[in-house]
Amino acid sequence: MLHRQHLAKLRLAGLISARREGRRHIYTVDDPHILTLVDQIFAHITPAGALAPNQPVPLDRVAV
Repeated sequence: MLHRQHLAKLRLAGLISARREGRRHIYTVDDPHILTLVDQIFAHITPAGALAPNQPVPLDRVAV
């Protein structure tokens, strides 16, 4: 599937919007939940680009 098709599906789902500036298409994330997820993803990446080590899970959140 082409990136154009992925973007069209995201637009139809109301997650992003698009506008044209000359020959360029500018895409904007409209859902604040998506921005939160992206922020959390980047918070787990080290400056060198590797994944940060896993944070210890509190004992009260461990499933038995």
